[in-house]
Amino acid sequence: FELVTEVYMGRRMPKRHPKAPRYIHFDLSQTEDLTGFAMVHPSRHYQENRKTDDIAQVGQGAVLKDVEVDFYVSLTPGPNRESIDYRKTRVFVDWLRRIGFWIHWITSDTYMSADHLMRFREAGFQAEVLSVDRTSKPYRDFRTALNEHRVAAPFPTSHLPSQCESRDVALRGVILFQELTGLEHDVKHDRIDHRSTNPDGSRGSKDVADATVAATYRCLVDDAVPDQDPTRVSWHQNRLEQLNRYMRQAPF
Repeated sequence: FELVTEVYMGRRMPKRHPKAPRYIHFDLSQTEDLTGFAMVHPSRHYQENRKTDDIAQVGQGAVLKDVEVDFYVSLTPGPNRESIDYRKTRVFVDWLRRIGFWIHWITSDTYMSADHLMRFREAGFQAEVLSVDRTSKPYRDFRTALNEHRVAAPFPTSHLPSQCESRDVALRGVILFQELTGLEHDVKHDRIDHRSTNPDGSRGSKDVADATVAATYRCLVDDAVPDQDPTRVSWHQNRLEQLNRYMRQAPF
């Protein structure tokens, strides 16, 4: 996490856009599939005039966002096919909040999500069900933002191309790239699915892609803006109240 956090004054804190809201999505699984886990945030807001006809109204335009992917990972079962311990993911998300990330929304698909999301809500997070399997709209919106160069995703350092290797060859080892380039559109049911077999012979999947697309979609449709974190405001209020109590008790 050296790419997304840094140590400042002896404390680890967010490096990229620390005041921006964060959106997390879990694409849950048990023992067969991977579990996709991704976090994104808006890196820039701006207005663009997208006219649909020749008559443009004053002030008319669309507010767009650039989205930056903080991280995307795939969680796998244990060596003896043990189930994934999702309690550890909740501890990790709570740690992200404690070091300064504004975790604005946590979403998950419908499979196995009831208990997972309930425990997040008990911990004070906003959490809801969000499925990208019912309709292709989240993927279509993600594709539009991607084509307009409004989505930035990290390139894993372990897959950086060597002197004798091209970037295209290195990309084939990145799971998010593999999954996004192996998607298929089921026009009849208007849903996105993955191919059955990857070019290298492995089984097709879209777990990490689902997590990244769902988190990005939740970010795009949300109206939160940077520096409106209510938890940060309450922290400053608590500090101010402590200072006021001290001043009232001071012997002068």
